[in-house]
Amino acid sequence: MADAGRHLLVAANPLFAYEIVEGARLMVKNRDKIAKCRNARPKADVVTCKITVSM
Repeated sequence: MADAGRHLLVAANPLFAYEIVEGARLMVKNRDKIAKCRNARPKADVVTCKITVSM
Protein backbone atom coordinates (compact mmCIF):
# COMPACT_ATOMS: atom_id res chain seq x y z
CA MET A 1 0.00 0.00 0.00
CA ALA A 2 2.77 2.44 0.94
CA ASP A 3 4.71 1.67 -2.23
CA ALA A 4 1.65 2.39 -4.36
CA GLY A 5 1.16 5.72 -2.61
CA ARG A 6 4.81 6.62 -3.09
CA HIS A 7 4.64 5.79 -6.80
CA LEU A 8 1.50 7.90 -7.22
CA LEU A 9 3.07 10.84 -5.40
CA VAL A 10 6.25 10.69 -7.48
CA ALA A 11 4.24 10.44 -10.70
CA ALA A 12 1.94 13.32 -9.74
CA ASN A 13 4.55 15.73 -8.39
CA PRO A 14 8.22 14.63 -8.28
CA LEU A 15 9.41 17.85 -6.60
CA PHE A 16 6.87 17.53 -3.80
CA ALA A 17 7.84 13.88 -3.28
CA TYR A 18 11.51 14.89 -3.03
CA GLU A 19 10.67 17.60 -0.48
CA ILE A 20 8.77 15.10 1.68
CA VAL A 21 11.73 12.72 1.67
CA GLU A 22 14.21 15.49 2.49
CA GLY A 23 11.97 16.78 5.27
CA ALA A 24 11.80 13.31 6.78
CA ARG A 25 15.59 12.97 6.62
CA LEU A 26 15.99 16.35 8.30
CA MET A 27 13.63 15.32 11.10
CA VAL A 28 15.32 11.95 11.63
CA LYS A 29 18.83 13.38 11.64
CA ASN A 30 17.89 16.09 14.16
CA ARG A 31 15.40 14.09 16.22
CA ASP A 32 17.23 14.68 19.52
CA LYS A 33 17.44 18.46 19.08
CA ILE A 34 13.76 18.70 18.12
CA ALA A 35 12.70 16.50 21.05
CA LYS A 36 14.74 18.62 23.46
CA CYS A 37 12.94 21.74 22.23
CA ARG A 38 9.51 20.11 22.49
CA ASN A 39 10.19 18.80 25.99
CA ALA A 40 11.56 22.13 27.25
CA ARG A 41 8.42 24.07 26.38
CA PRO A 42 5.99 25.21 29.02
CA LYS A 43 2.41 23.97 29.00
CA ALA A 44 1.58 26.50 26.26
CA ASP A 45 0.39 25.61 22.77
CA VAL A 46 3.09 27.71 21.10
CA VAL A 47 6.83 27.50 21.65
CA THR A 48 9.73 29.17 19.87
CA CYS A 49 13.04 27.36 19.61
CA LYS A 50 16.16 28.20 17.67
CA ILE A 51 17.74 24.98 16.43
CA THR A 52 20.82 24.62 14.26
CA VAL A 53 20.21 21.49 12.22
CA SER A 54 22.49 19.16 10.36
CA MET A 55 21.80 18.25 6.76
